[in-house]
Amino acid sequence: MPPWDVILDILLTTILPCIVVSFVAGWFLRKTSYTALAVLFGAVAGNAGSRLLPWWPSEQEMSLLLLMVGLSFLLIDVRPKQWWVGVIFVVSFSSYLIQAEIRALMQGESFLEMVYYSVYCLVAVSLYLALTRAERLVSGRVMLLLYSLWGLAASIILIYAHSGLLSQIALLWMCSCIGLLCAYSKRTDAVRGLAAPATILLQYLLSYGLQTCYCQVPAVAFVLAGVAPLACLVMKVNESSPRLRRIAIVGWLMLLLIACSLAIYCDNVLFLD
Repeated sequence: MPPWDVILDILLTTILPCIVVSFVAGWFLRKTSYTALAVLFGAVAGNAGSRLLPWWPSEQEMSLLLLMVGLSFLLIDVRPKQWWVGVIFVVSFSSYLIQAEIRALMQGESFLEMVYYSVYCLVAVSLYLALTRAERLVSGRVMLLLYSLWGLAASIILIYAHSGLLSQIALLWMCSCIGLLCAYSKRTDAVRGLAAPATILLQYLLSYGLQTCYCQVPAVAFVLAGVAPLACLVMKVNESSPRLRRIAIVGWLMLLLIACSLAIYCDNVLFLD
C-alpha cells in the first residue's frame, strides 16, 4: 500500500478535482444529450492537477492517450444504426495506441504482430458494441456505477502490478464517472457516449500494464478485467428481458471481482514467500 503522504497527494491532486469538476459539469449538462462530456472535463481537471499525461503529442510515453480518449467523445451523437462509425473510430484509435508496445513485445515477428493486432481489435470492437448496447438498455446511474467499478478494478490490478502511473490514470476515469454519477443521482434515463472512451482507455491501460509491468499478478487478472463488460453481450439474446440485464451486470461485476482477487492474492503469496 502506498505511504499516507502519497495517498493524500493523490486525493488532493487527482481524486477531488475529478469528482468536483465532473459533478459540476454534469449538473450544468444534465438537461442536454452531452452529459457524458462531464467525464472528460473531470479527467482533464484531474490531469491538470496530477500531470499524469502530456497534453499534446510528443516523444513522451503515452503522449497520445489523452488526445485519443478526448477525440473519442466525438462519438457521443452516434446513433445505433451508425454503429459502424464507432467501430472504425475505436479500431483505429486502439490499434494506433498499442502498436509500439506490440512491436516491442513481438520483436519483429510479423505473424505474431498480426495475430495480436487482430485479437486486440476484435476485443475492442466487441467491448464497444457490448457497452453501447448496455448504455441503451441499462439506466444511466447503473452504467456510471459499472464504469466507475471497471476503472477501480483496473486501478487495483495496476497498483498491485507496481505501476502507480497506470493506476492513477485509471483513477482519473473512475473518479470522473463518480462525479457524474453524483450529478445523475435523481435521473433514471440512459447515459450515452462513454462506450468508446472507456474501451480505448481501459483496454489500453490493462494491455500496456500486462506487457510492461514485471510482477506476480497473473495475466488472467488483466484479461478478465479487460473483457468483463463483454458479459453485456448476453442482452443481445432478448433486449427486453430484465433478467438478462441482471445476469449481464452480475457477470460483469463477478469478472472484475475475480480479477482483483487474483491480483491481491498473488501479491500476498509473493510477499509471504
